[in-house]
Amino acid sequence: MKMRFLIVVCLCVIVACASTGGVMVFRRDLGTAGLRDAIDLGIRVTRHHQYEFETIDSVPDMRIETRWKKRRPFPDEIELGILDAESRMILTARRRGSTNFQGIYAVYFTMENRVTPDGNMWTEGTQTPAFLEYAAGIAAEYKQLLDNIAIRR
Repeated sequence: MKMRFLIVVCLCVIVACASTGGVMVFRRDLGTAGLRDAIDLGIRVTRHHQYEFETIDSVPDMRIETRWKKRRPFPDEIELGILDAESRMILTARRRGSTNFQGIYAVYFTMENRVTPDGNMWTEGTQTPAFLEYAAGIAAEYKQLLDNIAIRR
């Protein structure tokens, strides 16, 4: 059973590396925003999905990092023999330019995933289709909030 799990995890890692250029996390470029909007909306999305904050920094760029949040394994993770799963978010905004009124920041969403078949050894980077859908949904929510602020202005 453990050997089967290790083979499946290795295959998932290889596929994840091949499909993301070696990056073992889910990342999305969400567009641009003012720093205050990026922070306020990032905090809103983080709280909405019940993640706890590890760090919030806004100088010189924004970085919101959450603690690892334990969650139920997705059905396709369970099929791989995964018993426990956790994920965390990292939201960043880097200064790209400025207007007469404020700086313009490029906003990025990152979600990390780690799983374990036995509750002891964590494996980071396992990205099943269900995890990717989960992460993409949160990223889309944050992007929509950023887009709505830009439209309102």
